[in-house]
Amino acid sequence: MYKPNPIDTSKISLSGDITALSEVLARNTHEVWSAGRIKDGWTYGDTRDDKKKQHPCLVTYDELPESEKDYDRATATQTLKAIVSLGFDINKGLIESRRSVRKFQADKPVTREQLNRLLEAAMFAPSACNTRPWEFIAITKRETLNAIANVHPYAKMCETATAAIIVVAIPQTGTMPEGYFPQDCAAATQNILLEAVSMGLGACWCGVYPKEERVSSIRDLLKIPEPKIPFNVIAIGIPDESPVKRGFFEENKITYI
Repeated sequence: MYKPNPIDTSKISLSGDITALSEVLARNTHEVWSAGRIKDGWTYGDTRDDKKKQHPCLVTYDELPESEKDYDRATATQTLKAIVSLGFDINKGLIESRRSVRKFQADKPVTREQLNRLLEAAMFAPSACNTRPWEFIAITKRETLNAIANVHPYAKMCETATAAIIVVAIPQTGTMPEGYFPQDCAAATQNILLEAVSMGLGACWCGVYPKEERVSSIRDLLKIPEPKIPFNVIAIGIPDESPVKRGFFEENKITYI
């Protein structure tokens, strides 16, 4: 007996922009189906009649019953999730789509696989002379996330986030270029934020370094030894809000030479 074996998409979530794309694809699916039927000689009919080649769904997408729309939507959504599950990225302007998300769905965990993808993206960041002056702490324990929310004045979103990444800076010493770890760790952080968007996750960068009291509190909480420095806290989870766009282009801040 035939047993269907679809691609497992149970752990895949789509960003708001990609979810909107599924509606566009659902509409297009209906248009493609309708064009094929009409080409084969079918016309509209109140009921389906294969002999007369009449079909009640030969109407515009907006006129379809919700049950028919839901079928097309489900097909489109599962196709998009399958593409992501196979390791491909679907995005529409990651930089423009990135938002600081401060409210998450606390009942939907971030998986180890998702964290590894974020950390892999971080480690592809550039660094001075490829010194890679960073380490990372990946957190999913609820008590630790809550503790971070308590000790960091601007990380209250960790109460609903289901994961966090601490970027730990390792100041360069010896003959290697010194003093560039803030730029290097910031580049790694931005990679995490953009990869989160591509995966349908939300994230928020909470600064720690160079505020001494925040460095001290996070260091004590997570037992980070000196000379390593907790650089920031990145709260991560499934978004439960859609913040409005805040960034914009300002040509008056550019000098062309």
